Amino acid sequence: MEPPTQIHIKMKKRILLASIGALIFVNELNAQIKLSEVSQTNINTIADEDNDFNDWFEIRNDGLVPVDLNGYVVGKNANQYQWSLPAYNLAPGEHKFIYASGKNRVPTIDHYETIISANDTWQYLIPASEPAAAWRLPGTTLTGWSSGIGGVGFGDGDDGTTVPTCTSVYLRKTFTITNPSEIERLILFMDYDDGFVAYINGVEIARANIGTTGTPP
Repeated sequence: MEPPTQIHIKMKKRILLASIGALIFVNELNAQIKLSEVSQTNINTIADEDNDFNDWFEIRNDGLVPVDLNGYVVGKNANQYQWSLPAYNLAPGEHKFIYASGKNRVPTIDHYETIISANDTWQYLIPASEPAAAWRLPGTTLTGWSSGIGGVGFGDGDDGTTVPTCTSVYLRKTFTITNPSEIERLILFMDYDDGFVAYINGVEIARANIGTTGTPP
């Protein structure tokens, strides 16, 4: 399930504790933006990117043309505007999920995609020593490496590729992002025993339980 598109707005929570009818959108020029759903007791249902549970509401464009949300305001009544929505073109039929978090953020995360899955095919090597540094660089042809389905490991019976008992396994996976400007963030999830170092294009991005940051193990 993809997490919802989010806007964080700076509102007092008491607004969402009122009835749905008391939470209004005010814009005299266009009436096709509708309040489609409200949660005023979000305790453990949907967490934001900080893993916080905030009250939220959702709006929907019921019209046939995109609507720029710039100029829309949210309020308890017509005389108590609490926050102005940011500039964002809401497409016909599109929903926008809005947290009443007080964080005043405007990430426009449309959806999450997986660049690399654990059960993808990986190139891997069980080395006797540290390979030449070029293995970490894009475009390098790897000689003597094997291919296998992830995860790669031994001893716990849950690996896609089982290798002989060893101290270290080196793995490499190539991926391409055609338009990095569209990426809000990249998140690394790593399942490992008992340590790891991760690189992107030769630059170390994360490690755990191995040596000194910046020094190849």
